[in-house]
Amino acid sequence: MTYIAVDIGRLRTIPDKNSWTTFVNQVEEKYVETGISLRACWRDYRNWIVFGIVLLIIGISVLLALLFQPTPPSYPCISYQMDTLASSVSVTCLQWIWNMNCLSTPYTFPSTYNGWWRQSPQGTVMVPCHGTSACGVGSYRNIAVYLQYCQLGFNQ
Repeated sequence: MTYIAVDIGRLRTIPDKNSWTTFVNQVEEKYVETGISLRACWRDYRNWIVFGIVLLIIGISVLLALLFQPTPPSYPCISYQMDTLASSVSVTCLQWIWNMNCLSTPYTFPSTYNGWWRQSPQGTVMVPCHGTSACGVGSYRNIAVYLQYCQLGFNQ
């Protein structure tokens, strides 16, 4: 009997381009190439990259500071001097003083209010309404002092 021997090394191989090993090898090559490219980019442009990141952080900080800054408080009475006539004091200022001092007794002055708290018949002097027709608180100083008592009918 004769034996037939086949030399496997001499057989042709069919390349397998769709195998899992080929795919993994290609991914590894791309990974290595990308790493090399990124290292080269970092080496050549690191100062610009760091500058850009710092600039971005500063820009975001300024933007957040501008967006979330608290609104300044409103003081409607800030323009009045103590000797300002009560008739010149706005209803908004009266309401603000009332709201700041009289939390337990809420009251809203009508926008057209021209009562005792906004009258100054004798200049800055307070004139009680006991028996006189022309009466009023007189000045902004008196409004600031006596409105703190939270009595709307004070001296009327």
